[in-house]
Amino acid sequence: MAEALGASRYPEHDWRSRGLNVENNSTVSEHALIAAGGAGHLIVDHVPTPLVETDFDWADIVFAMTDSQVRRSKRLFGASVSRLAAHMDIEDPLGDGLEMYQKTADTIEFALIERLGSSEL
Repeated sequence: MAEALGASRYPEHDWRSRGLNVENNSTVSEHALIAAGGAGHLIVDHVPTPLVETDFDWADIVFAMTDSQVRRSKRLFGASVSRLAAHMDIEDPLGDGLEMYQKTADTIEFALIERLGSSEL
């Protein structure tokens, strides 16, 4: 959802979503499509992809949703990672109901606006 929401709000930038715990053959949740609203169309062909070291080569900024993701990314890759929401963790709603996905999408949207506003990255 974060990639789709970022790409929808800031289309002038390239967005890629990666995960630290992506399982083989996983797919995007139907709840994620619904919760992402108009940006959901950007998720339809998304394939969940694990984070790898080369992802840091092309990115100007890498955002993580939680403190533990920041720490783990630094430990695994020694890379610079910023929190999307500096004042809170944005938990992954995987396996939860639609309401939690919608809450997470709203939190991501708020964090994008708070972090990036209308300015360039």
